[in-house]
Amino acid sequence: MADFVDCDLSETEPANESIDVFHNDEPPAKKRRGANIKYKYVEEVESSDDLKQKANVAGLTKINTQNGNVYYECKNPSCCYKWKAKRTYEFKYLIYETEYAHDHENAERKTGLTKDMKDIVDKRMSGNERVNANAVIQAFLNAGIKKLPTSVQINNYVSHKKRTLKLTPALSRT
Repeated sequence: MADFVDCDLSETEPANESIDVFHNDEPPAKKRRGANIKYKYVEEVESSDDLKQKANVAGLTKINTQNGNVYYECKNPSCCYKWKAKRTYEFKYLIYETEYAHDHENAERKTGLTKDMKDIVDKRMSGNERVNANAVIQAFLNAGIKKLPTSVQINNYVSHKKRTLKLTPALSRT
């Protein structure tokens, strides 16, 4: 039979007490998700249909709805312009916009290979050299290119070139 131990639940020993993991009574830091976006008030609209129409005219798409807030962002992926529309108790919407300007002329393209990079890949493809991402990155480094694309960007360009490349009869025999 099992041995039973008498214990008094009202008394605790220091070894059994929970350890305070917080220093100076501060909770642990939250995960960082980037800087908070600052919005400024723009206008009030009468209904959700008006809000959708204004967002469409501004070139925005709806990305999320949460707790009565509707979030929109620019259709251009390099543009950081966003809207937040808060629903009021009268079912009107208050539109707020980010501090970033809705300016596509000064937006820098974030993706893609430069002309020099594309020339190197094309030369490797025409010379029957390896065109996997590691080999192409090494060729970029040998050419003195400092800002390198990702391997996914390289693979996408290579697969696009292979799809659109007109194969000669000598190359098409396999």
